Amino acid sequence: MAEENTGPLSQEEIDALLAGMSSNVSEEPKDDSIVVNDSVIAMEQSHPNPAVHAPVPIADPRLRRVADLPVNMTVSLGETVLSLESVLQLGIGSRIVFDKKWHDHATIKLNGLPIGNGRVVLVANTFGVEVTAWGKS
Repeated sequence: MAEENTGPLSQEEIDALLAGMSSNVSEEPKDDSIVVNDSVIAMEQSHPNPAVHAPVPIADPRLRRVADLPVNMTVSLGETVLSLESVLQLGIGSRIVFDKKWHDHATIKLNGLPIGNGRVVLVANTFGVEVTAWGKS
């Protein structure tokens, strides 16, 4: 019988898991995309639970122990640095300019750390992100 390793995952093991998960991500836009000013805008069909997929079996018992822990996923459209004076002058109708263009990829973060990139898409009446890059580059 093989001995189970119950210690923490190494960075190499985490990278290998992420690499295995990213093998099915396509760089090509979907057929239901439209092009505006040479940029692709993805138009998604409405799905009841777009982020819910069939469960992926987790073979590593160390990873299985923490698989149900919640993680905070955020998508960053851009960043900017403002002086406190500028922030105090903000109000309804103010516009804040970020460091990315509207067609640039958004940054996907898990617990505040960048983990991938994606295109902002519309899913029914809500925003979503189509993953275009996942894991370490």
